[in-house]
Amino acid sequence: MRKPVVVKVEDVRVCPPRFGFVYEDVRHPELAELRKREKLDTVVGDAQNDWEIVCRLAPWSSQRLPFGQPHKGLAVDACSGVGLLRQIDEGYGEFACGTFNRVFQNAINAFGMIARDLNIGGRETRIHQNGDAWHAVTDVWSDHWGKWVYVDAEFALFFEYNGVPLTALEIQQLYWNGIAPRRVFFDGGACTRRLLDVAPSLERVVRYYLDYFVSVDIVMAANHLSPDWRESVITPDGVPQGAPRVFCSPPHHAWRTDYSLSSRMHHVTTSEVADVYWPVNCVELALPLQGREIPGQEVRIGLRTHAPFLELLRVRVDGSEWRAVTVSAAKENMWSGEYEWRLHEGRNVLEAQVVSALGRCGRISRVEVEA
Repeated sequence: MRKPVVVKVEDVRVCPPRFGFVYEDVRHPELAELRKREKLDTVVGDAQNDWEIVCRLAPWSSQRLPFGQPHKGLAVDACSGVGLLRQIDEGYGEFACGTFNRVFQNAINAFGMIARDLNIGGRETRIHQNGDAWHAVTDVWSDHWGKWVYVDAEFALFFEYNGVPLTALEIQQLYWNGIAPRRVFFDGGACTRRLLDVAPSLERVVRYYLDYFVSVDIVMAANHLSPDWRESVITPDGVPQGAPRVFCSPPHHAWRTDYSLSSRMHHVTTSEVADVYWPVNCVELALPLQGREIPGQEVRIGLRTHAPFLELLRVRVDGSEWRAVTVSAAKENMWSGEYEWRLHEGRNVLEAQVVSALGRCGRISRVEVEA
């Protein structure tokens, strides 16, 4: 048998978020109750993957809020989508962009999916007459796409390029390089038309929407159901509160981000994209390589993943049955394990996958070796 060589690897470099991140616990009992009370399984119907769930719950979230109807006042006591819906049903509500998106986040959390607060905006936009504009939206981790995806649950839309949904930074980069990514409405624009019927002034938001991407920040905590959660701000007496916001401005980009609105925020700025877009539920495969060669037919392959709600790390060889891998104790939601892989003559294929809470399956990592 000739010396084995790697011919193909499909995985990602896995790392924990540098500035830390607190996830919403997708196993929280209030999320299970939300899923039952709102009949969300009926809403998602026969969705085949997490992205199809997003495509159905985003317009549901926009339609669920009685935008334009009289209410008693602002819903100020709640931070989570669950709490906001409870107050809305009691006749309170503010129906701001963040309200739609917090409801959406908890709705997809109820299916084991991960989401977080994302903010876009800046000065000198055409959206408002005074130039300042700020918008609260959602970042969704999609196992189907293997990436974070920008979703606006108020207008029920996302952006794509070459058929792939985009992150906020990808949208920003395309926009600043003179390329308009394709805006896609989950429901053909029905939710947006409903909003415009009630608030015609939102027409400028829809028309100049890409102006929001002057700057992008990620809030590094999404545990809105926790009693310890606080909005990420600097209090009037100058004390940082809540988790930091992280702004990203990669140095190799031709544009620079305007952080003029960040002075009132508890924040940090980074040039490293992985500080805001780290992989979740993906498996990094570590092989004992010498170039592309593997020294021997017995291979000890290392497995590493950042999986906040890991239930199982598994592998399969040459399309056989999945086998569980023993993993080490987690630190910063990082898990690792090893698998002894015996190569045979010809093409060898090993795949690895995370199984997370509520049956969510991560994107499959794969390596092919010719021996």
